[in-house]
Amino acid sequence: MTKTKAKRTRHLLTPSLLLLLSPSLPLNAARDVEPQYAPPEAYLPGDPLPYFGSENPWDQRFFFKEDRPRVGQTQLLLFQQGKLDEAIALCRERLAADPSEVESYLILAYVYGRQGKIRQAEIALQAALANGLPPERVLVGPRSLLDPLRKTKTVKELIATSSGLLQGPMLGAVTPNGARFWVRTLKESKIEIRVGTIDHPIARASSKTRAAVDYTAVIELDGLQPNTEYTYNILIDGDVVPSQPEWRFTTYPEDETDEIVRVAFGGCAQYYPPFERMWDSIRMRNPDAFLILGDNVYVDLPQTVGPFHDYTYYQRQSRPEFRRLVASTPIYAIWDDHDAGIDDLFLGPYTDKPAWKPEFFELFRRNWNNPSYGQAPERPGVWFNFRVGPAEFFMLDGRYYRENFLKERPSMLGPDQKRWLLDALEKSTATFKLIVSPVAFADDAKIDDELIPGEDPYLANDIWSGYQEERQDIYDFLADNRISGVLLLSADRHRADLRLNQRPRGYPLYELMCSWLTNPTGSDPSGEPLWQHLENPTYALLSFNAALDDPTL
Repeated sequence: MTKTKAKRTRHLLTPSLLLLLSPSLPLNAARDVEPQYAPPEAYLPGDPLPYFGSENPWDQRFFFKEDRPRVGQTQLLLFQQGKLDEAIALCRERLAADPSEVESYLILAYVYGRQGKIRQAEIALQAALANGLPPERVLVGPRSLLDPLRKTKTVKELIATSSGLLQGPMLGAVTPNGARFWVRTLKESKIEIRVGTIDHPIARASSKTRAAVDYTAVIELDGLQPNTEYTYNILIDGDVVPSQPEWRFTTYPEDETDEIVRVAFGGCAQYYPPFERMWDSIRMRNPDAFLILGDNVYVDLPQTVGPFHDYTYYQRQSRPEFRRLVASTPIYAIWDDHDAGIDDLFLGPYTDKPAWKPEFFELFRRNWNNPSYGQAPERPGVWFNFRVGPAEFFMLDGRYYRENFLKERPSMLGPDQKRWLLDALEKSTATFKLIVSPVAFADDAKIDDELIPGEDPYLANDIWSGYQEERQDIYDFLADNRISGVLLLSADRHRADLRLNQRPRGYPLYELMCSWLTNPTGSDPSGEPLWQHLENPTYALLSFNAALDDPTL
């Protein structure tokens, strides 16, 4: 199959005309001029191209697709738009189809609370709990939506019996000598982690949760031994939280180790209860780390962050399967378009605009437990690196500084992240060096399904085929500096496949994509991979052995 880059043609519309166009309409839908969608504020004086936007409509279509319904989100969106009767009707429709659909009961409680129908709201809340909604899920809120119900007997009892721990613990940033623990609590509280027994801890550390960061805190603990299993306990304001079997972890081995290490990864994890068992499936394989590569939750509402955005994260963070996984397995997360704003998003080169971009970043940061975040605070972003024995992972942010793909030599990473990546690769002493991208490197990972006879395939601009010059810069750097052991991991397309990226210079780069964790549906095949799996949700498990004469993955 011929791989030809789609032609880049600049739009001929003037900025004044662009501002008159509806944000819901493409600038140009011709095949040789890529359509773009963006709100008026995306156009700066003198530039006919929006500095942020998407190839796809800038609208709320994802919440109203009958074939791919969003659990809870659509009802909440209607509620926030003041369409209370429509929200109630949709909740009732969903419950008629599935009487155990707890999110609809919860939204009904919010709606009735807003209407002042407190008894009806409490009945809906009790139905949600009776059908399996975790009590912590009620208390975490969003709190502003829960306010009308705080004086009900049901909510008072939940508060009175709560341990104070609403979400987490989430393990992250593990090293040979330490780890970090993320938690969310009922109120501002002192959190203490004790490794070992309560009375005779091996190590301990504390911090405080703060309302300013949605009652979260990250507690960093060190002084541990490499490659050693530990149990831990949590105290909130001096009171011991009942321990769980999953509250244990193993520190990483030293970098130069003969131990086999195993790392799991995947992407595309829309909240969908029938597939939430995936988190238990991963946990039971006992990986040394789990990488989640974007579209971790599906926000798709690029505006000022509010209760809807928090609610979207709370759905996942409260799932018992997810909590079991993250309590015992170090989690490392990057984001993609559906986390950072909306489908096929480019957010532009600026640190502080659009105005809601830093808010989305802070929303992401307060819900994960990564070792670091770009070069914050000056150049924030969702990129970082970490090492597990012989394998070092370079986790990329493909959205925060992504430029409009119609520019000359557009950048997906931005100059600071690109410089960081190349420098870190050159300095790495790891046997295996994994460049981890939220989108595919291979051109044929996402091509136009509707090929016109006699025409070359129309390649996607949303993956690295839309940023070929920057991709080539990375490939050239690897060749120029004779950097060995590089492999590629990616996500975005709802399937699993293996491809071989040929380079004019240097060894070919294997790319493993795995990106259908919990979404309701998968993606169609694309191109000619070496191997693929399309039938059902999957995760990947990588096993690294550097002790052999010829190290293997």
